[in-house]
Amino acid sequence: MPKPFAWAADPDNSPPVRRGAPNVRSDPLESEGDGKAMTSRSNDGLVTQAPVVRIKVFGERNTGTNFVEKVIRPNLACELCAGNLSKTRRWYYYAVYRLLPYETARRIVEASRDLEYKKKFQIELGWKHAKLPNLPDGTQGYPTGTGFIAVVKNPYSWLLSMHARPYQKAIKTQTSFSAFLREPWPTVGREHAERLSYDNPIQMWNDKVASYYTLHKYGPSIIVRYEDVLESVEAFVARISTAFSLKPHETLIIPSKSTKPDGRTTEDICNYYRSELWRAKLRDDDVEYINTHLDKELAISLGYQILGNGSLTIAGPVRV
Repeated sequence: MPKPFAWAADPDNSPPVRRGAPNVRSDPLESEGDGKAMTSRSNDGLVTQAPVVRIKVFGERNTGTNFVEKVIRPNLACELCAGNLSKTRRWYYYAVYRLLPYETARRIVEASRDLEYKKKFQIELGWKHAKLPNLPDGTQGYPTGTGFIAVVKNPYSWLLSMHARPYQKAIKTQTSFSAFLREPWPTVGREHAERLSYDNPIQMWNDKVASYYTLHKYGPSIIVRYEDVLESVEAFVARISTAFSLKPHETLIIPSKSTKPDGRTTEDICNYYRSELWRAKLRDDDVEYINTHLDKELAISLGYQILGNGSLTIAGPVRV
């Protein structure tokens, strides 16, 4: 019998394995052992077990990481690493932007943000929108006892979202979507992109998403599609519970509102992505440009079809 659920007031086909990503398991739920614990090596050389006690969510801006965190927090018995800086600090940054010229404020704010995430790495495990490191096998880059979730989103709809809300973009411009696709995207220090800028935001999607395939090195991890989370929050919670051996709460809590101040409900957002209404915003020449730069193999490995001949569809729930 399905679990009961309540609206929060505010708060099997195996997927293809991406070529060039060695050691990525084909099992969609288990990336390390049986998913119940990850191993670490103590000072005396003995292997110890560390059950998952905390979850860290990674994902690019505008991929639904805030929604995923709002689902995890009330539904699973575990700690959730902070995904954003405190409200006090964000209000401070807002005041800086209000008082100083944009470029001056941006330099001050971004340097402060970089420092904050560096200081709190052992607690928050870095900026959730960062490119993930590809450390040598056997290197523990994150504290043991952590389960990792990487959230991805259809590259075409994600690009539209990034154009509408270009968080942390170095140059404040109001350009068309076509111009946005063709502009470089300067990076910030906490991004760990190992470059000063991406040639375009499409290249950034390729690079960030490909980096998520290294998470299996650091502990139990799964990659989830935002569209699948929207389609069934209950199935997503069950998947996390199984993957990390975490006990879900009795009543399923589903956020009722958008995490953005846009007045939309969760049902509005579900319908938008389920019906792929975003396709109406794309022009043929922009789709052609996206396809020229998109890592098609990566997109297909995540269950996304390449837009062409006027259509792009999600080929059913695909677990990765």
